[in-house]
Amino acid sequence: MLSNQKIITKETQKYFPQVDLLKGAMILLVIIDHAIPTIVRSEWGHSLWERISIPVFMILLGFNAAYSFKKRGIPIESKKSYGNYLVHKAKRYGIPFIVLLIISSVIGLIIYGNFSTMLAEQFDPHWDRSFLAYFILPFYGPGNWFIPVLFQAAIILPFLYKLYLKHPKLALFGSLAWEILVQGGVFLIFGHWTEWWPEIPLGRRFIQSSIFLYINALVIGFWIADHVNLSVPKQKLEQELSDPSQIPEIAKDSKDYRKVHFLPVLILIISISELALSPFIDDIMISVLPDPRWVSAFVTILLIWLTTGLYFYKPRVEFLITFIFSFIMCASMGILTSLYFNTVSINYETFQAEHATFLFILIGAIFTLPYLLQIFFSPKNTNWVIWVLSLVSGLYLCVYQYDNVRYHEIMGDYHFLVYPYSALIVLMVLTVFPHNISSSLKNTKIIKGRNFALKKFSSVGKASYHILLSQMLIFAIMEAIYGEHYFTGTLQSHFLTDPSNYTSAVWIYTMIMWTICVPLGIIWYLGEQWVIKKIRLKKNNL
Repeated sequence: MLSNQKIITKETQKYFPQVDLLKGAMILLVIIDHAIPTIVRSEWGHSLWERISIPVFMILLGFNAAYSFKKRGIPIESKKSYGNYLVHKAKRYGIPFIVLLIISSVIGLIIYGNFSTMLAEQFDPHWDRSFLAYFILPFYGPGNWFIPVLFQAAIILPFLYKLYLKHPKLALFGSLAWEILVQGGVFLIFGHWTEWWPEIPLGRRFIQSSIFLYINALVIGFWIADHVNLSVPKQKLEQELSDPSQIPEIAKDSKDYRKVHFLPVLILIISISELALSPFIDDIMISVLPDPRWVSAFVTILLIWLTTGLYFYKPRVEFLITFIFSFIMCASMGILTSLYFNTVSINYETFQAEHATFLFILIGAIFTLPYLLQIFFSPKNTNWVIWVLSLVSGLYLCVYQYDNVRYHEIMGDYHFLVYPYSALIVLMVLTVFPHNISSSLKNTKIIKGRNFALKKFSSVGKASYHILLSQMLIFAIMEAIYGEHYFTGTLQSHFLTDPSNYTSAVWIYTMIMWTICVPLGIIWYLGEQWVIKKIRLKKNNL
C-alpha cells in the first residue's frame, strides 16, 4: 500500500524546521491563553487564532511520531524495542517533569508554609486530589492538564501508527468515528453539564484529560506526515515511491508548491477583509443577526481558503469541485445547526435542558461524509479531506465564537469539529515556509536575514515542552501570590490604576510572561541537552 512505504530516507531531509516554527508560535499562544482572561480574548475572536494552539500541538504530535517511526521503525517488534522506546520517552518527558515537581513543590512550601495549605489553596480549587496520581502538580499551574495527555500519547502512538499503516484512509475515518463514540458515551453516561454543575463528575474529568479524546488529531498528524504539502498530486507521489532512487524531498522548496509572493498577498487579503469588508458586512447584517461578526469572520476565512487554494491546489478543476462540495456542506450544517438551536434549550434557573440529539447525529454524519468518500474514491489531491473540512471547521469556529453555538453532546473545545481548521494551518506552514533555514546556503541579504530570524525562532519550538513547564511554574507563582494568573482581579488592581488602559496593560503583562517563560524554557532545554551530550561522551569514552 502507498502509505506503508518509506517516503523519507537518508538522502532526503532529516528535519522539518517548519514544525519548530509552528511549535514556537503555538507555545506563545499558550502563554497568551494563560495570561489574558477568556472574557477579554473572546472579544478578539480567540477561537479562530489563539485557541488553535492545542489542536495544532496534537496534530504535530502525530506528525512527529509518524516521521520518527518512518526513519527508525515502529518500536513494537519486541518487548525490548518497546521498552527502550518507553525509557527514551520517560527521559524526554518524565525527567523534566520530575525536576519541575521538585522545584515547584519547594517554592509552594516556601509560599504556603506547609503541604496541606498548598493543596487547599493552590490545588483544590482546580482538581480533585485523586489527580495528584495523574501527573497534576501539587503546586498547580495552568497547562498541567496536557502533561498526562502527552504521557499517554507516548505510550499508545506506536500501536496507533501500526494500525494506521494497515489502511490509512480507513484509519482516518476510524479515528473520527472513535472520537464521536467517546463524546457520545460521555454524554450518555454523565449527561449534560446542567445535570451535575458545579460538581464535575470525576470520570468525566479523567476522560477529558486522556489521550483517547484526541485520537483524531493524532491520526490527522499521521496523514499529514505522508502528504506534507497542500498539493501532493497522487500520480506524482506514486511515481516517486515506485522508484526510491529518484525520491526527491517531497516537501522541498519548489516554485510549484511555494511562491514567495503568497504571504504578502495573503496578508493583503486579510487586511482588506478585516479593515474594509468586515465593517461593511457587520453594518448590513446587524439588523438581521444579533451578532453579525461570525459572518464577517467566515468571509475572511473563506477568502484565505480561496487564496490558498488558487495558489496551491492542483488540479484546478478538482479545486472548483472541492469548493462547491465544501460550501454545500457548510450550508447543510448551517441549516441543521439552526434547527438544532431552535429545538434545544437551557433553563439556567432550574438547571434543566432540552436536547436535540437526533439533529446532532445528522450534523455529525455530514461531517463524516468526506472521510467516508475518500475510502472509496481517490481525489487527485491527497489532502482533499482536509481541504473540504477545513472550511466547514472554520464556519463552526465562527459560530462557536460569535453566535455562542455549543452542541450539548460535545464536551470541551478541542474536538473533531476543530481539527481540520488547524490541519490546514499546519499544511500551509509546511508548504509555504522554507525547508532549509541555513542562511549560509542563500546568497541574498534579505533571505539570509529571514532565514537567520526563522532559525533563531525555531529554537523556541525546540524548547516548547520546557517552556510549557516553565510557564506552569511562573503562572503558579502568580496565582499563589495574587490569587490569579490571569491579568484580572487582585493582580490587575495591584498593577493597574486606570481601567481605560487595560488593553495595553494586559498585553504588557503577556509580553512580560513571554520574556520570563520563553528564555527560562530555552535555557532549561539547552542545559538538559548539554548534560545529555556530556553523559553520552562519558559513555563513549568508557
